Amino acid sequence: METPLFGKRTPHRIRATDANSGALTARELVRQGKHVEAFDVYEQLTASFPDLAIPFLAELYDVYQTLPNRSRYHLYVARHFDFGIKPGDKVIDVGSGHIPFPLATHLSDITLTDHGYGRAGAPFKHIDGKPVFECNIEKLPFADGEFDFAYCSHVLEHVDDPIKACRELMRVAKRGYLETPNRAKDLFLNSGKVSNHRWIVDTGRGGLIFRAYSPELLEGLQSKILMEMHTAPKTDREKAFSALIYLKADMVNTMLLWEKDFNVCVLDAQQNVVQEYRAGSNTPAAPKQERIEVTSKTESSPAPRLKFLQVHPFYPHYLEQFYARHPDLGTASFDIQIQALLDDAFSSIHIFAPEMKKLGYDSQFIVTNCPPSQVKWMQEHGKGLKNQNDWMCEIVREQIETLKPDVLYLSEPIQFDSRFVRTLSHRPKLIVGWRASDIPGDTDWSSFDLFLSSLTGMRETALKLGARKAVHFYPGFPAWIYEKVRDIQPSHDVAFIGSWNPGQYRVRNKLLTRLASEASGSAHPFSCALHISGPQVDMPPEVARLNLGPKFGMEMQRALRSGRIAFDARGEIGVWAGTTARANDLAARETANMRIFEATGSGIFLLTQHFDNLSSYFEIGREIETYRDESEMIEKIRHYIAHPKEREEIARQGHERCMRDHSLNARARAFDQIIRQHLPAPTAATKAIEVQLQDKAREEFAAKNYSEALRILNKTKATRRELRDTDYLRAQCFLNNNEPHAAIEVLREELRFFPDHGEARALLEKLAAQYTPADTLQTGDEEFEKLLKKIRPYTMLSKQRLFSLFSLAKQVCIHRVPGNFVECGVAAGGSSALMAWVISKYSDKPRKIFSFDTFEGMPEPTAFDQHEGVEANATGWGTGTCAAPIRSLMDIATQLGVENGVVPVKGFFQDTLPVKRSEIGPISMLHLDADWYESTKVILDNLFDQIVESGALQVDDYGHWEGCKRAVHEFEQARGLRFNLKQVDYSGVWFQKLTALQPASC
Repeated sequence: METPLFGKRTPHRIRATDANSGALTARELVRQGKHVEAFDVYEQLTASFPDLAIPFLAELYDVYQTLPNRSRYHLYVARHFDFGIKPGDKVIDVGSGHIPFPLATHLSDITLTDHGYGRAGAPFKHIDGKPVFECNIEKLPFADGEFDFAYCSHVLEHVDDPIKACRELMRVAKRGYLETPNRAKDLFLNSGKVSNHRWIVDTGRGGLIFRAYSPELLEGLQSKILMEMHTAPKTDREKAFSALIYLKADMVNTMLLWEKDFNVCVLDAQQNVVQEYRAGSNTPAAPKQERIEVTSKTESSPAPRLKFLQVHPFYPHYLEQFYARHPDLGTASFDIQIQALLDDAFSSIHIFAPEMKKLGYDSQFIVTNCPPSQVKWMQEHGKGLKNQNDWMCEIVREQIETLKPDVLYLSEPIQFDSRFVRTLSHRPKLIVGWRASDIPGDTDWSSFDLFLSSLTGMRETALKLGARKAVHFYPGFPAWIYEKVRDIQPSHDVAFIGSWNPGQYRVRNKLLTRLASEASGSAHPFSCALHISGPQVDMPPEVARLNLGPKFGMEMQRALRSGRIAFDARGEIGVWAGTTARANDLAARETANMRIFEATGSGIFLLTQHFDNLSSYFEIGREIETYRDESEMIEKIRHYIAHPKEREEIARQGHERCMRDHSLNARARAFDQIIRQHLPAPTAATKAIEVQLQDKAREEFAAKNYSEALRILNKTKATRRELRDTDYLRAQCFLNNNEPHAAIEVLREELRFFPDHGEARALLEKLAAQYTPADTLQTGDEEFEKLLKKIRPYTMLSKQRLFSLFSLAKQVCIHRVPGNFVECGVAAGGSSALMAWVISKYSDKPRKIFSFDTFEGMPEPTAFDQHEGVEANATGWGTGTCAAPIRSLMDIATQLGVENGVVPVKGFFQDTLPVKRSEIGPISMLHLDADWYESTKVILDNLFDQIVESGALQVDDYGHWEGCKRAVHEFEQARGLRFNLKQVDYSGVWFQKLTALQPASC
């Protein structure tokens, strides 16, 4: 029977009457070079003579090893399919990597240089005469129908968007072949997790079916036994197992031969269709009669990737040099600038963002102190800089608010400590810090969920400074750097790269001085290249003579390779007391120097100071060498200069250990595990429940059950998560319940989080024109009236309570009552900005207002929290309401020109007030707008004693929420005090803290 030109191949069959004749036939076919037919016969023999299966399969394994070309195509694909590729056909291999498709005329891969990306370190294979393209499968740079055939093997299991990737293949080629490992292969060979597979791929529904891997499914057998049997069999039985993997490739791989197009289906964990492309259609189709409706890429992803953002600084001097060498780069796009910086390898041992992207994260990296790239980001996002003096923090804040990372990795947690974190409107699921060098004594890490360091003392200090957890971790060496420097031949006996700083490197400076003296001033000199940066104060002339100047980035990596011996010495690490002295030593008998990985990773012999924790990284004397004092340092330098073979063997062993255990890829996998262990519980199920609640509310609204619809929407608000349309729907419920002013407030809340919501904006404008605020008070104060017009959209307070705050704040400032202002319960920020403006106008001394709020909505009320007998959550103003991001507060503060006087503090009062009390100091004015019983109680318990004599307190909700009133009077009773409460309006009261009038017995 003639083999079809294009389609499944018909296996070669023989009449096997006995095992011996069948084996002879198979061997003859091998001798003739007809390997595919031979494989068919071996499969037939294995099935026909099961008692002889092991020897037949072991023999087949040996045949596989003799193949002149061991690509997947020759190993097994050619047995299953005829591709019908004719001479002159144009064939693209998408993801060719290190095993290109032998019939391809063009090659492509997502990266040609990073061999750790999907190739486990194997270099990309170029073939003479075949054009190569670096591109992503989801955006191929080819014309429609440009290729006759597209081959794509072991790529689709990694992609971000399966439908987009498959449609690109259909677009650029007329037909093709797709292959991925299936679930069985990943399970038994334990390959899913280690290979960063994101999708289980099967055939069905007329094409491919994708299902996202869960962390549990990715675990596999958690053993390498079967993989090792497959890749390095030691017995005939193990050879038989390995041969079966190739012989039955269709059992362990998903294979699809397609022409024109094919169906693509994406399922969620419950096997529901969440996105689908039907052959012949122009766009992906949302499934009919399914629970989840796809409306956008963000909403349709069945396995949303964790968003990872790394915030990291570079040395300013390096950035100046780098942009001076590349004068046109500053006008390039943000992405191009960042990639250029990454390619130059500065601080590369610390930069995890690219590695996290390979592990499936939606990963971003920013250089905090790089003006060209940061300004370009602002321009590309249509944002203007408001504060030139604090441009760095402002831009990083904007980036975090825009990118909304799930994991925020602050590898510079000093400038960006908790004081910065608390200004963020977006609260990442996990905030992670890293440090292994000096820290100031006033550092605040109380907002960090997790702190990483390679130093025990640093981790202990992080916990004392407020971090919730601290974990041992260290960076790693990027393997791609070795490929770029491996051919550099050493030109000096000893190379050193580092800083000279009398304040931090006293021991190192002394060692360098001895090294320089011995190198040039002894009877047995040796060549020495020092590349020293930093303030070179008190540098001896013998050191200065050998200093060739600082090197950064790839220049540093090359300079490190210039030495036969890489010399290393650690600096002192501690907590600084003031600006002149370390309060304590954080390093003790440990080292955190990254040079130990950079040297070994580059393949250089490392000689470093001896510290107790070094043996956990390398075997001393076999993989690296150490010294304990100056004499031993010089002795070992001379010994290893004189014994090159011994030195080179240690360098080789050290390099292998670094690549195996300390590569950046290996450390990123460890980082990924740490992140997964410390992330809060997944929220995907919560999001699905919220969407279902919203849909149910729409049904009730359509049935005109407005109160029931509002009750359901209040449950969604109670999650304190931003979900589009929730407040828009609440506004319509309030309107139909004849509460237009409430509708106005919740529409404002919708627009604070979703400013592009056109329907909400249009409805708000209509209602605002129709219903004027019930502000009937005539104050006669022009200043206040002008302020009120600006702050009105940013506050729900009545005009009476706002004027009371204005007047009290003014009196405090005029009468010079000492202390800062505090507002607990900020919401959109209008009242905080109002008081900050008064401070700026009337205070003759520096003051700030500390503005405390969750910035995510109200916490859960207690049973005490009722209004006229109705529980808080039943009123429409319960848990999660009154929400606004920090940017709302800062927007109005900026409009009034008082942003520098406002200190936002994000979190629950019970968490933030105890931490910030000392920073606040004496309080001259306290505004309690906390609504609930517990919240009011926490404020008074934590702050009342810091209010100074004649200080003012205003309680916003005293007359409205019964729990608030209860908390005030319970505090009075517990302290034996009596507050002289003065009514502002039906809800608000104020009083002064006057010691002479406080005792209840007076």
